[in-house]
Amino acid sequence: MDTRLTQTELEYIATVIAMDDAHRYTKKALIPLKKIKERIEGRSDRECFCSMVRRKIWFKDFINWYESNS
Repeated sequence: MDTRLTQTELEYIATVIAMDDAHRYTKKALIPLKKIKERIEGRSDRECFCSMVRRKIWFKDFINWYESNS
C-alpha cells in the first residue's frame, strides 16, 4: 500500500488551506481530506462533520497530521 500523498492530493490540500473559512469548513471541502487521511492511514475515520465546531477541530487536527507526515 502506498502511503505517500499524490500530487493531486497535495494540490487539493493546498486549495483547501487557501480557502476562506466559509468554504474551508464545509462538508464538501472536508470529506475529500478525510478520504485522503483514511487512505494514508489505512483505517476509517468515524468523524461525521455534523457540527461546524467538530469540522473546525477536525481540520485543525488534519493540518497537524499533514504537517507531521509531509
